[in-house]
Amino acid sequence: MPITLESIRLTESDLQDYRPYFSSAQEIYSPTSPKDPACLIGWRDRWWLHGKPGQNLAINYWLFESEEDARTAVEEGRTRLSSRSVMINGKREPIYQPFADPTKIFNGLVWQADHNFLFSTHDIAVLVMESGKQVPVETTLSIAKKVLEKIVSR
Repeated sequence: MPITLESIRLTESDLQDYRPYFSSAQEIYSPTSPKDPACLIGWRDRWWLHGKPGQNLAINYWLFESEEDARTAVEEGRTRLSSRSVMINGKREPIYQPFADPTKIFNGLVWQADHNFLFSTHDIAVLVMESGKQVPVETTLSIAKKVLEKIVSR
């Protein structure tokens, strides 16, 4: 059975530990847009955690035709998702850097920028992000794992 957006989107009950308020949703483009690979569908859900607009969390979901397309979109899109960069070995690199995953739940397919996590699995790419560092990194990582668990269980 193919994975659908509805089957992997987090719901209020999935986020109940964070007292969520669903603030908005919108269709979005691929992280590599306007270059290929184009996603079949891109979607962003915005949540306020603990009833606070300052704890705004966005979960971006992209469904692709293939696992290769999702992986390419994440690897190439990480340079487009933020204009910020970091110095690594004297060279400017995208702010999204490989995440050292001690639990190996992501199988090494995850990138981190501050409190944000970007990953791909199967034919899906996901970005769990917050701005302003008002949401603890442990929370965004936990929510990214919830999305991954929902994808894997489908």
